Amino acid sequence: MPEFYEIDKYRLDQEWEQQPRLYREHAERLADAERDLSQAEAAVKVTRADVELKVRKAPDLYGVEKVAEAGIKAAVELDKRVRKSTLTVIEAKHKADILKAAVRTLEHRKSSLEELVRLWLADYFAEPTTSDKGRTRKQKRADAEKAFAPRGYGKG
Repeated sequence: MPEFYEIDKYRLDQEWEQQPRLYREHAERLADAERDLSQAEAAVKVTRADVELKVRKAPDLYGVEKVAEAGIKAAVELDKRVRKSTLTVIEAKHKADILKAAVRTLEHRKSSLEELVRLWLADYFAEPTTSDKGRTRKQKRADAEKAFAPRGYGKG
């Protein structure tokens, strides 16, 4: 099965029929991915805040000797829950970026389809033909001789 960005220049009508559906599918998937990214970013903020409160209440449980901002921040970033939620954000951002690229590709695909239609309308993909101007003298002479040749004479 061809990739969605591949265009069959001999089936432009079908390619144009697919374009809106493809764009909508990918745009909706991008919207879902951006929602998931926002939720993951919100979750990491909540997790950081929760861990920070716990570190401030019981710094010795997190290996913090002095209750200073740098030590608290380090303990928060090293917490397993914070690291896990940060990785979730990274994955969600990656998914959204991939889908953004797909949507941009579909925008380029639309432009390509427009240009291919212009080329088709200009007979760019037509089979080569020879106009009267393109024919050689020899071809013209042969055609003329054939047209004026006596028929049926000399037989018999």
